[in-house]
Amino acid sequence: MRSVLGLLVGIVVGAGVGSGVARAQGAAQCAAADCAALQQVWQAAATLHEAKLQFIAAVQRVTQAQAGLFGDERPQLEAAVTAMRRTLEAWDEGIARFVAATDRLTMSADLRVARGTVLLDRHRMADALGELNEAARLAPDRADVPALQALALGAQGLPAEALKALARASSRAPDNPVLVYGQAQRALESHQPADAQRYLARVAQLLAPRMGDTAAAPQAPFERVGLIRQVPGLAPIFPLARYAAAYAALASNDFTSAGTAFAEAMQADPLGRSGEPVRGPIVGAAGALRRGQTGEARRLAESAVSVAPGDAEAQRVLARVLWADDAIEQALEHAAIAVRLSKGDERARLLHAELLASAGRSGDTRQALEETVRVEPKSGTAHYRLALLHQADGRLAEARAALDQCARLNAIVGQDHIHFLQGSIAANQADIDATIEAYARRVDVSPNSTEAHRQIAEVYFLQGRDDEALAEHSVAVLLTPRNGRAHGGRGQALLRQQRYAAAVAAFRLAVSAGDDRIETRYGLGVALTRDGHPEEGRAEIDASQALRSKAIAQGQLEFEQAALRRAAAAAQQDGRHDDAVALFERVLALDPGSGRSQQDLGSALLAAGRPGPAVQQLRAALETGPTVETAAALAAALAAVGDEAGRTAVMARHAQLVEERRRDRVRALTGAP
Repeated sequence: MRSVLGLLVGIVVGAGVGSGVARAQGAAQCAAADCAALQQVWQAAATLHEAKLQFIAAVQRVTQAQAGLFGDERPQLEAAVTAMRRTLEAWDEGIARFVAATDRLTMSADLRVARGTVLLDRHRMADALGELNEAARLAPDRADVPALQALALGAQGLPAEALKALARASSRAPDNPVLVYGQAQRALESHQPADAQRYLARVAQLLAPRMGDTAAAPQAPFERVGLIRQVPGLAPIFPLARYAAAYAALASNDFTSAGTAFAEAMQADPLGRSGEPVRGPIVGAAGALRRGQTGEARRLAESAVSVAPGDAEAQRVLARVLWADDAIEQALEHAAIAVRLSKGDERARLLHAELLASAGRSGDTRQALEETVRVEPKSGTAHYRLALLHQADGRLAEARAALDQCARLNAIVGQDHIHFLQGSIAANQADIDATIEAYARRVDVSPNSTEAHRQIAEVYFLQGRDDEALAEHSVAVLLTPRNGRAHGGRGQALLRQQRYAAAVAAFRLAVSAGDDRIETRYGLGVALTRDGHPEEGRAEIDASQALRSKAIAQGQLEFEQAALRRAAAAAQQDGRHDDAVALFERVLALDPGSGRSQQDLGSALLAAGRPGPAVQQLRAALETGPTVETAAALAAALAAVGDEAGRTAVMARHAQLVEERRRDRVRALTGAP
């Protein structure tokens, strides 16, 4: 038996163990005589994880290359698709050898767990459940086995069955808040809100003793079966529509079909299909742009277009190079040509829309994106950008519809952010049920996100659902023990439950963690007063009132500044430059250190024919916050007063700022450090 296990470590090439908890328990619960052998099984299982990581890395390379930002990515795309298929084959071969080798051993619950975990990590859910069901039969008292069963069942879209499995796990580990929280999630998904509330109340009860330990390290206790980890806060990245079927296959755990779909989509992709003598200059331009050599990139891209003006890819590459070289209008012209030459090219359409947005042409941007989704309804990027435009314009129903479409289009990363936006817009529309539904999906895809738990807690609190609010804020504290807002949220829920001493403790933790919001200090004051400490309570209430007065004054200041700026802009449009100057002087008086206000006043003075005072304001603005626009305005003012030496010096500074902006744009476009 030991010789077979020894071979396992050397011959298996593959993927990973899905549950560190299960692995640890499996090794710990074995009989002493079998522990060494079982440890070798787990080592072999862990060795398989490398193939999964290689597979994920290949998918990531495919994702980067299929975007085709520079136009030279076809070789990388072909190599990445090939690597993805080969690593999948190696992973599957390794698992087959692992299963065959362990078939020769005497089956135990530990061995079944090991096999089930390997299969779960490969997203072979039915096979994993077969092993785990056998493990449950052999060791019915273990908590880790039904917990793993719940993961597999949840990944198969069977929340009611997952809930039953979690009930079995929780009955064997009743003090584990992670299991109870999983029950709450699956109960919500199974449309059992009363049970979900009961489970969440239990979560808050179990976590209460841990809430005072702000020195504890942040935790990430929740597991999720998913190929690509969803990092909280990232803007979504969507595949191009032609690759959508491949990513959908990945999302449905059919990795083999995904590899085939990638290969088929790649064959029809125009990326890198330009013929010679165009392809060479395109590749050269892309390489030069990656190195930040925009002049050389522009020369090569322009030569490609001059040789083949009807080549849509050459036009698209030139447009991106011109954008990096700060020639936005020329870039727009060539992007529009690329769209006309290849009307179904999503890359060209998205670049054109992005350039229009960069030029500040929001109406044209919306039109370009709407045309993109008409031509290619599966363009997740176009739907997402449209949603942001609609949201900015206050068109919330349209924004919500676009985000709903985004949620169906398999964002590679950033699913967390899509659900956050869906919930935020629903909240603005006072659709609380939809808000909670969106935020619950956010928690589901990013279960270890402190902000996801904290924000759904705030919605629960607004609904008067104090048990749920307390539980979610408590989970947020578990994940980030020094999160002041989560402690403050716990305090508010406890205060409403009339648990005054506990509320005082939570509010004090919030303040010590940096939460100095008005509502937190006021809540602390009320809790102290009701807990029998009126003097301390009055001091906190007074402090909250001082904060409120300061916030009101700041809000009034910002409102007045915005109103004055709008009036000044209207005066400028009407040619009433003296009136604009007077209005901008009032703005600057309200905030004397503002570089923006200094620049606005300086530009208005210049337009009013008063270059001398304009120079003074624009110099101050350039020192406060140097921008290309400020330097250009100051140079014009210096020319107007006849200061040629000063104008020459400022133009040198202007050239430096232009170059810095160009380098920043190149870094943004290339992902360079």
